[in-house]
Amino acid sequence: MESEETDIFKYEDVLPLQLMYEELKRQYQVLQDENRKLKAESSKWKEVVDDYRARQINIEVALKQALGHVKHDHDHDSKESVHSHVHSPAGATTSSESPRFTPRSIDRIVNEAEESAQRRPTIIKVDHSAATVEESPKMKQERPSSCSISEPPPSISLPAASGSMIEGMELRPTEQRKKPSVQIGTLKESMILNTIPLFSKAEGFRYEGLSESPPPLHISPTSVMTLSPTLNNEMLAAMSSQSWYRDYFVGKDHQNFICADSPLGGSCIISTKKERTNKSMDFNDVLEQEYYRVIVRARDGEQRLVIPASVVDQRDEYGYLMMQINPLFANVKLYLCHDPELIDNLIDYESKSYPKVFKFGVLYCSRGQKIETQMFANTQTKEGASVSKEYRDFLHIIGQQIDLLGFKRYAGGLDTKRSQTGEKSVFTEWEGNEVMFHVSTLLPHKPNDEQQIEKKRHIGNDIVLLVFEDEDVDVPFSPQTVASKFIEVIIVVRVEKKKDETGEEEVFYRVGIASKKMIPSFPPFVPDHCVLRKDDPNTGKWLLAKMILGELAAYRGPSFFEKLRISRNMLITDSVKKFQEKMSE
Repeated sequence: MESEETDIFKYEDVLPLQLMYEELKRQYQVLQDENRKLKAESSKWKEVVDDYRARQINIEVALKQALGHVKHDHDHDSKESVHSHVHSPAGATTSSESPRFTPRSIDRIVNEAEESAQRRPTIIKVDHSAATVEESPKMKQERPSSCSISEPPPSISLPAASGSMIEGMELRPTEQRKKPSVQIGTLKESMILNTIPLFSKAEGFRYEGLSESPPPLHISPTSVMTLSPTLNNEMLAAMSSQSWYRDYFVGKDHQNFICADSPLGGSCIISTKKERTNKSMDFNDVLEQEYYRVIVRARDGEQRLVIPASVVDQRDEYGYLMMQINPLFANVKLYLCHDPELIDNLIDYESKSYPKVFKFGVLYCSRGQKIETQMFANTQTKEGASVSKEYRDFLHIIGQQIDLLGFKRYAGGLDTKRSQTGEKSVFTEWEGNEVMFHVSTLLPHKPNDEQQIEKKRHIGNDIVLLVFEDEDVDVPFSPQTVASKFIEVIIVVRVEKKKDETGEEEVFYRVGIASKKMIPSFPPFVPDHCVLRKDDPNTGKWLLAKMILGELAAYRGPSFFEKLRISRNMLITDSVKKFQEKMSE
């Protein structure tokens, strides 16, 4: 029995249980996303059927009215023809006029009605007490087989139009709209949404929140992301993993081993701590009563392990523990270092490997703006001129506006002594992380500089770029809009508005993510065509988590990995050399 328990944890050199747990959570999240997609697809079909049914009913009403006019005019013309035949002089010929409605004219009326229904919003009044229009056999035949209409279609009342060929229906050209949006009316709600995609596809990028299908014409309840006060366990686990040594080792009984020539390549430092199972831990049901928490720091990165105590022979505790970390450590000499200064060095190493301070770029994009010079030209005065109210509200959601002069917290490279990088900026702190935003509209604007070098100097050197779009933008944002060698993650937030049943306007944020394909995926993940509520208090936290974890993921990508590898190797080598010399004195 004991050997069977041991085999459970031996997955090729003891696969870390925490990594297994995170992978299972990731797979669970994928299944949840698929479930949300299926629900959204079902809701989309219902709206399609409602709109299809409304247009079909309009056409049938128009056809019935047209046929009624034809019958009435035919009877009227027949009477007049008889009357003229009786009273006309002998030998006079009477020319019979063709009726006003012919089969061709009826087809034309129906075609125009259908085109009008597609171009203009369908105005529908529900009156269940009135007579209903029966569903035609053609409608039943053309209706999607996966959808059903359980309720009888409501009666339709169309607005009267003087001079129209069919009473109650107005046929006139569609007015020019101010933005490329679609306005539709359904049986339940009326709304205006922008159908322009969030991104134009660019080579080398991976996208979230998008799909091959165009954006929906409506915001359904299933498309609104529900954010819990604690966000989700996957995100919190990823956030807490930044400070493993500080959270689980510092101030507690643990051991630090140093090695100048490890089998992992170059120097390495290993920290170990024996613990008992904590009921509050997520993997409580998996771990045994006792286990070892281990951190292995080497040239190519940091490995975090949880090893059950049952696989470690207590007669040679640390020898067997090192064998479980890597069998090659059997022939390597390690030194146990008790110097408190090493703990300070390891805290500093962790803070540099997993930073707690971040700087993100914020770019404002309004209607008609396609290139970076147009977006960098946007400015924001004290009165908020040249930017929308929704943009100003959004800045308050992601942080608070601060005066840069004399600011004592993390400034992200902005000048806090002479205000040469602007007077104000946006700053926030969350989960122990300090974030300074490089807001394009708050950075100094120079009218004679078309490129706005001062703004691009900050935003172009950020790893994560947040783009805010007004609801009437007319072009998708290209990930290649801002020329930069450092931007790895781009988050586009676009305003969407709709009216609820009471007529009150609700504001949502449609979110899309573009990240370099070479960097790992990172939570929280975005289902296709989902939106965030503006008034949800967790919206700002969700965006902050996505930006922070996006930057941490970029550090593991090829653009930064080699630089961090060199820096990490220097820190470890210098620490090992320093404390080996102190121990030999």
